[in-house]
Amino acid sequence: MFAAHSYVLAGGIIIQPRLLVSGCDKIFDTCADIDVLSNLRKYKVNSDSMRYMAEQVLSSQTRRTCGLSISLVSRAKIKQLNQTYRHISKPTDVLAFPQELTVEEGGQSMQVMGDVVICPDVASGNAKRNGQGLDREVSFLLVHGILHLCGYDHQTESDAAIMFAQQRRMMDIFDRRGSWFNCIRSDVNGGS
Repeated sequence: MFAAHSYVLAGGIIIQPRLLVSGCDKIFDTCADIDVLSNLRKYKVNSDSMRYMAEQVLSSQTRRTCGLSISLVSRAKIKQLNQTYRHISKPTDVLAFPQELTVEEGGQSMQVMGDVVICPDVASGNAKRNGQGLDREVSFLLVHGILHLCGYDHQTESDAAIMFAQQRRMMDIFDRRGSWFNCIRSDVNGGS
């Protein structure tokens, strides 16, 4: 059995996460199996920073035991995914693919939330238009995507108000802590 505040993830990795969500007196425990995937040579991704932010969002939504995949992809790949799943033939900044599966492993169950797919090239354009850095924009998109996996949407005004309030709350926390700082950056050498 697991010791208090200690969890074994796939591959036998033992973690002891304890995350404090601002505005709450309680420290949330999280056992999140979060994969950060990128083969883009143009960008350097800080996987630890991305995982930390994802855990913060999941904890704020009381999703304490779950699996999540975060993929950073090219403009061509996100355009292909957008065409295949949304029938929109253009690149987008973020897509979320909920799975809502529960898997059993070693007597413990884990909810597989799904996948968040972010395109840094599109995010870079957004960042320039919004007068902010790429790292903050990618953090914003990560929060947005995870909130979609948690069931939030912005198809109606009332749903949008609820989702965007959650999004602002998390970004305010990240801004105060500088959590997003250096989660991703352009590699000026193009990965060489």
